[in-house]
Amino acid sequence: LCDASEFHVRAVARWRMSKVLFALGAYKERFGYYPPALELLEPHYAGDLPRDPFAERAFRYRKRESGVKLYSVGPDMDDDGGRSEGEDEDDIAFELP
Repeated sequence: LCDASEFHVRAVARWRMSKVLFALGAYKERFGYYPPALELLEPHYAGDLPRDPFAERAFRYRKRESGVKLYSVGPDMDDDGGRSEGEDEDDIAFELP
């Protein structure tokens, strides 16, 4: 992708992820914990879940001891486990406590 196109797709990914993050927060508010899988957010919390614009599939989701991580594979389309630092790791990631 050229720089302007990549910037745009990164912004789309972040915007879509924000919808999922709000749904995760609503789910946790109701049940006291995050869902074991994103699919449990449908349809009550997120309708149809937004998709990762880089991979055209669901965003990656990982439960962690301290919360959850939601991430996109980024422009290289390699799953780096949500790492977004470094030359070869360009995932776009958010963590919730």
